[in-house]
Amino acid sequence: MRRILNNLVDNALRYTPAGGKIQIINAQHNGQQWLTVRDTGAGMHKHEVDALKQLSMTTLTFEANQSLPQLGVGLAIVRQLLGLLKCRIEIDSQPGVGSEFKIELVTQG
Repeated sequence: MRRILNNLVDNALRYTPAGGKIQIINAQHNGQQWLTVRDTGAGMHKHEVDALKQLSMTTLTFEANQSLPQLGVGLAIVRQLLGLLKCRIEIDSQPGVGSEFKIELVTQG
């Protein structure tokens, strides 16, 4: 989880201009624990969010990185680690407004 959080915060710092806002929120909603990284950065278009949802270390290629430069290895690592942890992620992003990455934390029992 530390690597996931580091990668998301690193991206938020990279794409949020000076004077922007980055929030890290740990909250419970409908009995589920969620960790959210929200920023007021560059944001992404819908097709970029859709591409990110399909991104993994095995599908990350030079061509994909060229067409979607902000979707780099860091987010591919996040997707891969979340899959291993069986955690769900919700992504909301709008160009010029910012992005929100909301991770449902799963307790091991």
